[in-house]
Amino acid sequence: MKPAADAHALTGAFVAGALSLADHADYERHLLDCPSCVMEVAEFTATAALFAEALAEPPPPGLRARVLTAAARTPQFPPATPLPAPEPRRYRPVLLAAAAAVLAVLLLGMQSTAPGDQVAGQVAAQEFSAEAAALLAAQDARVLNATAPGGGTLSVVHSPTRAAVVLLASGLPAPAPGRGYQAWVIGVAGARSAGLLGAGKTLVAHGVAPGERIGLTVEQAGGSAQPTTLPLLTAVLPVA
Repeated sequence: MKPAADAHALTGAFVAGALSLADHADYERHLLDCPSCVMEVAEFTATAALFAEALAEPPPPGLRARVLTAAARTPQFPPATPLPAPEPRRYRPVLLAAAAAVLAVLLLGMQSTAPGDQVAGQVAAQEFSAEAAALLAAQDARVLNATAPGGGTLSVVHSPTRAAVVLLASGLPAPAPGRGYQAWVIGVAGARSAGLLGAGKTLVAHGVAPGERIGLTVEQAGGSAQPTTLPLLTAVLPVA
């Protein structure tokens, strides 16, 4: 790997998976002591996801079946030299939280509204718990955005392996006095509260399964045991 002074220039190659196994491991160790590179990794990852989404096209019919058939009849040979076991990631909690905060701000920035709008659920880095940061950084995390008809977006970051979601609201008009936004996890057994979304607050909901829905309603300020209004918006967690 390049000298430590040049390590900062390898962020793009690290995110793109263009480093050798040894350099990749060295760069991960570099991240342990470099908060600025941790933030750059989060920013580059979010940007790469945007590019991928813009260029994505539906696969042609039958592609999955052809690939699986070809894989089944293709002999698989072990490497001549056993690959080294990957080192566990040991990002310090403060750096992990910083990376997750940057990612969340980028996600919300995609759905930002005009200056002067009243925003509920603005995200600030200091509001991220270690739990929310870990979920945002999970390798299987998926992002869904649901937009309300009157404006505003609810971003749902779902980690199927952790059976949990992080909820981030942006651009929602301030509710009427004595009212507030309440999030719900809606499944076959009904709706259960995920908590109240307030300014600068991020929610984490557990026990969430693929196929369930995340809804947002306007309720009394202290919250309700069950939804009393129709959801302003819903996001359906993908099954696969």
